[in-house]
This record gives sequence, C-alpha cells and structure tokens, in this order.
Amino acid sequence: FVKDSVKVRALPPDVWFFVLVTFIFLGSALLCNSWIFSSLSSHSIRIYSVVLEEGGILSPQFDIYETPAFGWTPWLTLGYLLSVAHWLWVVGLISLAVAFGRLVFTERGTS
Repeated sequence: FVKDSVKVRALPPDVWFFVLVTFIFLGSALLCNSWIFSSLSSHSIRIYSVVLEEGGILSPQFDIYETPAFGWTPWLTLGYLLSVAHWLWVVGLISLAVAFGRLVFTERGTS
C-alpha cells in the first residue's frame, strides 16, 4: 500500500513475471497431483489382478513406479508423473519465494 493512502502500490514488472510463473507451475503441480491420485484406483485394480493370477504378493513383474498410470496409456508411468509433480512444485515454490522476496525487500519509495 502507498503510505497514508488506500491505493495499492504498483508491482514491478519482474515481480509480475515470478507471480505468473508461480501460478503456472503450482497450478500444473496440482493438476499433476490430481492425475496421480486418480491413477491410484487403476493401480489397485491391476495389483489385485496380478496377486490373484500368480497366487502371491511378490510378483517379478510388479513395480508400481514403472507400471502405466492408467490402462489406456503405456508411456505415462506413475514414476514419471511423480517426477513431474515434484519438479513442478519445486519450480513453483522457488518462484513464489523470489516473488515474495522481491515484494518484501523492494524500497518503499519505488514502484
């Protein structure tokens, strides 16, 4: 805020860039996490079918991180989705920290 006024201080252009990057990456991370959570039901169905077919819980083909996240796509593995989600969170949170730091540590007289 501008001192002794109800006007909000204008944000510097570089802060707007980091705010935009923050929203893009954190929004993408939330979307990716929702894909991960929605794939868990598909994984549980396939886990029980492998256990029932082979008569035991220790199957040599069973690696949850390398199995497809959904039955309709072989290339989208759970491990890939988890890696993407973690890196989206990392970049989004770093961008949030930079934007917040720029807002806190800018001089009050500049806009």
